[in-house]
Amino acid sequence: MSAAERNQRIQEVLTELGLSTQADQRIDSLSGGQRKRTSVALELLTKPSLLFLDEPTSGLDPGYEKSVMQTLRTLADDGRSVVVVTHNIAHLNMCDRLLILAPGAGWPTSAHPSKP
Repeated sequence: MSAAERNQRIQEVLTELGLSTQADQRIDSLSGGQRKRTSVALELLTKPSLLFLDEPTSGLDPGYEKSVMQTLRTLADDGRSVVVVTHNIAHLNMCDRLLILAPGAGWPTSAHPSKP
């Protein structure tokens, strides 16, 4: 990949995740939600069709949690498969399918949450 192609891809990902205006900022100056989206952006640079994310909203306040989950929902709507491991049940309605694991519950439970 040429430098021009790499720079174009970086701009595409920044735009896709709503980070274009922060492109020249240092990571330590970004909000928690912007940092999480930056982490996802790094993964998207190679155009993966499948993303596995472990606790992508951990440590975020509720507004940033929702923003990150909406970003992941948009990625899924655009044709990517997104697998999220989370302990936070606040935004499960944004998921297409759920797999619930609980100790002593026997087999895992799979569900389709209702859409708002």
